Amino acid sequence: MTGYAPTRPSRLVALRPYLLVMPLVILLAAGVFVPMAIFVTYGFWQKAGFNVVETFTLDNFAMLIERTIYLRLIGKAIFYGSIASVITLLLAYPLAYLTATRARKAKGLVLLAVLVPLYTSDIVRIFAWRSVLGGNGLINQLLLSLGLVDEPVSWLLFSPFAAILALCHMLFPFMFLAVWAVLEQLDMSLVEAARDLGARRFTVLRRVILPMSLLGVFAGTFFVFIPVTGDYLYINMLGGTGGVTITKAIVQQFGAANNWPFGSAMATTTMLSMFVLLLVLGLFLSRLSSLRMFKNG
Repeated sequence: MTGYAPTRPSRLVALRPYLLVMPLVILLAAGVFVPMAIFVTYGFWQKAGFNVVETFTLDNFAMLIERTIYLRLIGKAIFYGSIASVITLLLAYPLAYLTATRARKAKGLVLLAVLVPLYTSDIVRIFAWRSVLGGNGLINQLLLSLGLVDEPVSWLLFSPFAAILALCHMLFPFMFLAVWAVLEQLDMSLVEAARDLGARRFTVLRRVILPMSLLGVFAGTFFVFIPVTGDYLYINMLGGTGGVTITKAIVQQFGAANNWPFGSAMATTTMLSMFVLLLVLGLFLSRLSSLRMFKNG
């Protein structure tokens, strides 16, 4: 009796996973990677009058370093992104934990309430905040009626405070969803075991829950930090003159100044700074999670 030789999968079947992801790869290459590569390349070219000369140079980056005002604007954008990430994390983490562990029946209502800000356009949200924070807005009218101030508080609107507040309101759902998705998969038996062994609630949070949710924390930080750092609309419509960041300078270089190489150098430097900062944060959280697991083990 001859042995049965299992049939080998055809080459097409073996290539099926690659064929399935091929449309996504093509879309990313055509819509993201190729335009981004062209955009970065402009930073290494020269401007001659109203034209761009395709001659390699580092003058644009050297000029960016010499004019420290632009580096300060990049630092301000990164600072705004960091502040917004911390604020949204502090607000979203408790709600995400309660939604994942306690609010079983009301989970749909909580998710609906969190997602409400995403159902309106940016312009509507911006003018809504202007009506709340303005001199004749809701907050100032309340403060005046209570006698807490004698005149409207001017720094509530057209200030970095207003811009960061509105950005946190817009991006809070992304932080919440990222953290909640991880906490939803949390093994509650580990939490119960820690409590049975006498660990207090804060110890359980610090030694069990938080290390297991660091992936969601990093994902939420990623979803908040990048949009805030690169935001133009909210910063310029709510931030006032004191809230200007590097995004406005980049828009001016590509617009009124018609200096695409220098604008590209600004944007490339900003993106590189964001990438390095997120990379350091990711490595730190990964290292922290590994140390927690090693100590717990």
